[in-house]
Amino acid sequence: MPKAKLTRAEQKIQRPLQILDAAFEEFTKRGFTATRVEDIAERVGVTKGTVYVYFETKEALFEAMVKRASMPFRETFSAYTHKSDDPVEQLRLLLEFLFDSLVDNRKMRELFRLIVAEGAKFPDLIDQHYDTMMAPVFARIDTILEEGVAKKRFRANP
Repeated sequence: MPKAKLTRAEQKIQRPLQILDAAFEEFTKRGFTATRVEDIAERVGVTKGTVYVYFETKEALFEAMVKRASMPFRETFSAYTHKSDDPVEQLRLLLEFLFDSLVDNRKMRELFRLIVAEGAKFPDLIDQHYDTMMAPVFARIDTILEEGVAKKRFRANP
């Protein structure tokens, strides 16, 4: 069955998302510096000016792309609820979840690689990435470890 053609209003709503998806592919392929806005526009099938209608600068586009690419993990992690009375099992389940969500997921691997590679150019983005993605993970691990110490399943670190 052929796809129904989108109305102009529907295209306008989807356009920034298409640009962000194309930006992800271009930035992860070439890096920030080597990626040209023209390449992103061409991938979407729009002009360079259209990209700038939605994103004021290449830097703003990069930051929005990182937020969009990391959103599925943040949502999934927020909803993660595997609980166990045994802190060892709870930690194992969490580490498996993290592996499946981060390491075993091409898009997340590419995003982490890109953030590490481009971090020097975007220190605020690195801080934001830490606050929104890594700090909640570390906090959850710390909670499990503290529970494990309290239940004498883990030794306290002096």
